Amino acid sequence: MIPHQLQLKNFLSYGPELQTIDFTNYHLICLTGKNGHGKSALLDAITWAIWGQARKSSGNSKADAGILHLGQNHMMVILEFEVNGQNYRVRREYLQTKSKPFASLDFGIKQADGKLIALTDKTIKDTQEKIDTTIGITYESFVNSTFLRQGQSNEFSKKSPKERKEILAQILQLQKFDEQKKIAISYAKKLNQESVAKCSIQTRIEQELIDLASVKELQLILNENIQTVSSQKKQNDETKAILVEKKQTLLQNIKELELLEIQHSNLKKDLNLTKQEIETIAKKWHETQLAIHSKTDIKSLELESNNLQKSLQVFQESFHKKLQLKEQYLATKEKLSLATSLLEKEFEKKQQELNLLSTKQEEQLKQAVRQEQSETIVLQSLMQELQKSQADILSQQKDLQQIQDQIETGKLIEELFEKNKILYQSLCSQGTYLKQHATKLDQDIEKQSTQECPTCPLCDQNLSNEHKKALNQKLLLESSQAQKSVQEIKEQASLIKLELSTQNEQLKSLKTKQEIMITLSAKVVEHAKQHEKLILQHTLQEKTVTERSKEKKGLQDILSSTMLILEQLKKNHLNAMGSHDFQLLHKQLQEIEFEGKKLSYDPIEHKNIEQKYASLRKTLESTVSDSEIIKHQSDKKAQLFELFNRAQSITDQINLIQEKLEALQQINALSKELCEQELLVEKELSLINSKYQILLLEKGSLEQKEKKQISLNHELEHLIKHIKSVQQELFDYQEIAKALGKDGIQALLIEQAIPEIEHETNLVLARLTNNQTQIFIESLRDLKKGGSRETLDIKISDQFGLRDYELFSGGEAFRIDFALRIGISKLLARRAGTTLQTIFIDEGFGSQDEEGLQLIMDNLYKIQDDFAKIIIVSHLQEMKEQFPVQFVVDKKRSGSVVSVVHQG
Repeated sequence: MIPHQLQLKNFLSYGPELQTIDFTNYHLICLTGKNGHGKSALLDAITWAIWGQARKSSGNSKADAGILHLGQNHMMVILEFEVNGQNYRVRREYLQTKSKPFASLDFGIKQADGKLIALTDKTIKDTQEKIDTTIGITYESFVNSTFLRQGQSNEFSKKSPKERKEILAQILQLQKFDEQKKIAISYAKKLNQESVAKCSIQTRIEQELIDLASVKELQLILNENIQTVSSQKKQNDETKAILVEKKQTLLQNIKELELLEIQHSNLKKDLNLTKQEIETIAKKWHETQLAIHSKTDIKSLELESNNLQKSLQVFQESFHKKLQLKEQYLATKEKLSLATSLLEKEFEKKQQELNLLSTKQEEQLKQAVRQEQSETIVLQSLMQELQKSQADILSQQKDLQQIQDQIETGKLIEELFEKNKILYQSLCSQGTYLKQHATKLDQDIEKQSTQECPTCPLCDQNLSNEHKKALNQKLLLESSQAQKSVQEIKEQASLIKLELSTQNEQLKSLKTKQEIMITLSAKVVEHAKQHEKLILQHTLQEKTVTERSKEKKGLQDILSSTMLILEQLKKNHLNAMGSHDFQLLHKQLQEIEFEGKKLSYDPIEHKNIEQKYASLRKTLESTVSDSEIIKHQSDKKAQLFELFNRAQSITDQINLIQEKLEALQQINALSKELCEQELLVEKELSLINSKYQILLLEKGSLEQKEKKQISLNHELEHLIKHIKSVQQELFDYQEIAKALGKDGIQALLIEQAIPEIEHETNLVLARLTNNQTQIFIESLRDLKKGGSRETLDIKISDQFGLRDYELFSGGEAFRIDFALRIGISKLLARRAGTTLQTIFIDEGFGSQDEEGLQLIMDNLYKIQDDFAKIIIVSHLQEMKEQFPVQFVVDKKRSGSVVSVVHQG
């Protein structure tokens, strides 16, 4: 960048009148004037116009209202400059208003006819990026290379090796590698997060597969149990079918038995009736026969008939009463049986439902217990991590406190180092002076010894032999004393140098510890954040475990409630079986039985009385005539023969039925035993059905688990492939980030740049120090424990040996800084693909003696052909007189004014 014309208004000491400074026709320029008149402000105006940055007030990152001329609210700087043969113009303004400040930036190409091709973008930020790209250098690189700011010429040299590397990286524009590294790290971070997330999912799936590993074995066991239960169920069904068939056969036999018993009873009754009728007829026949022979008393017969009629009426009432009781008994018994059956069925149904529900709840409870155990294990793990994190934080805080204590101790070493440095520089100056004085004395002695007519070195008059001898002795004594003093100073300087080297190493170690302290502080803060995250995770996990415990407790309560309901159901069933209605029905049956037992009804006697009454009525009615009686007697005799035949037939039938009854007499016992067997089979079948239903539910659950296992295996297979792909991609990005990092490509580029900087710097330094000083830049440092470490140490050798930069005086350090900046500037121009253009030097010459100023000026003249323009700020008379052109800055009442003075 070559500045051609600068226009500024209300910038620092420059007032509202627009000032125009034209650098176009000048090559070697000196900005001069009194302190505070605005020399450095011109350089600040150039940097502010291009980068928006100038001298900074405390706490401000950019120039703003702090560089606005006092009492004004509008500031403007216009700079016309050249880059690679192309002219550009940049205009930057700042307006301070009551509300929000306003800033503007215009940029364009200036053509030969004076027209401007606008390059201004939509925003100031975008326009600034265009300017940076056009110039090819950032502000930070500019002030560390081609711009030696006032009081900061050693800005590069005084920095730590780490900071020097960072600045050199900026000068070489290596930040683009950092940006690429950030992109690679960003991708790597995303891939790492994805990998961690996928690995977590993989762990979860593998754990689930471990939990599901026994599904096949459980299915085999379950299938065997189902087959066993199915076999038992089939066997019970067959047994039940056999029992049902037997029961049906038994029912038929019972019905047949009942019919036979009824027939047997009826036949017995018929036989008894027939016998009674035979006896009655026979008796009546005999009575009639007797009555024939002896007249019967009709009145006594009528009286007996009335008595029999009354007895018969009593028996008939009892008979009807017994029939009513029997009907009531059968109806009540049927009602009781029906109610019992309905109650039993309802009880069994509810019991089965509750059994299934309790089984399901037990399974849910087991699952909840497993989940609680798993969550508890995670909680314990988090607790261990939390304890470890707390211990690490305490350890780091302890280390940090130790380093802080060491740094406090190091401040005393730093003060002592500065004192020794001043003393060492004083000794070096004394040693140089004494060495030159001793050399001059030796020259005088040699001169006196070679001259035939020696002269006095003070008055140039000839000396006598005695004066010559006395002068030689004096010169020899002074030379010996000077050499002795030089040797003493050398020894003292060596001791102080050794002490300074030790203290310098201690200070370097102190800086390293400060860096470690900063890193450790950041680690402590980061660790504290992680610790807080762990505490949050622990709290959430505790909450989860508590919820799991509550869930388990709730399931236990639900299961207990279900079991209580089941027990209550059994009690209710027993209570229902003994309820008032059932007791009432049983009581009704007992009362009916009791009423039946109270009836003294005898059917046989009832039949006999009925037959006697009928016979007596016939006897009374048969008192017609003897001929009719005889005829009746004959009919009765025939009737008796018929009844005897009938009785014989009934007896044969009774015998036949009796044989059948004897064959079926065990039916009642078999019926009772069969009912008991049926009840046992029904209960066993009910249990088997419940068990079978539970097994079917468990089978369905295992089938779902098997499907889930297959799905998880497929998912795990795809997940492992994806994780491998992600991890490979992550490794690639990590390697890319590593290669793009400061220890990768950037280190190689810096390593390649160092020899160029050394060469160019030493060329300038040789001119400034009469080939007595040479600079070395080390990029690697050997470690005491072996190996090496990246660094950027500056070592300088002179006639006293190899010394650190900190051990040189102010004037020597400025010459070193000046040469080093020239070397860096040449590297910057060469790497940018352009010739060297402009170098700015703002003061710094006050540390030089007359010889040093002359050397710097001689070298400025020697290197001026390497630069398109050299602009120097100085108020030293000895310095500014050697420049052909001076830009004199005077401070007026309205502001600073620049005038050009030619010196011929």
